[in-house]
Amino acid sequence: MSMTGRRSHTLGRRWADMLRRCANPAHARWERYGGRGIKVCQRWLSLDNFWDDMADSWEQGLVLDRIDNDGDYTPENCRWTTYSISNYNRCYTPWLMKGEVLAKAIELRSSGMSYRAIGEELGIAKTTVQQAIKREVCYQN
Repeated sequence: MSMTGRRSHTLGRRWADMLRRCANPAHARWERYGGRGIKVCQRWLSLDNFWDDMADSWEQGLVLDRIDNDGDYTPENCRWTTYSISNYNRCYTPWLMKGEVLAKAIELRSSGMSYRAIGEELGIAKTTVQQAIKREVCYQN
């Protein structure tokens, strides 16, 4: 695909928005990204490199998600996931319930497991699990 084609493709638009969120103080969501010190790694300043690293795992409907919400945009810290999973990996979820632990809790809850059983399996209080999944708790840095 040509560079022009890549830039207009959904993946290219996601890349461009990632750069703007981190580098442009005029961006509507800059405060949550660049304003918190989140950066894009040197390698991903090039659309070609971002494409090489991420295009094979991308599917229509997936969004770019940082595994560690406080970490930078790097190949090691990013994945494509559903919007609903990405929403749970935000700074307002309890610190015990971020990233892979929270994703596992959501998966278990989706399968019909009770909050109590999820808490026992993950070693986390039932109320923490319930609040994180329902997004009622705000995590403060």
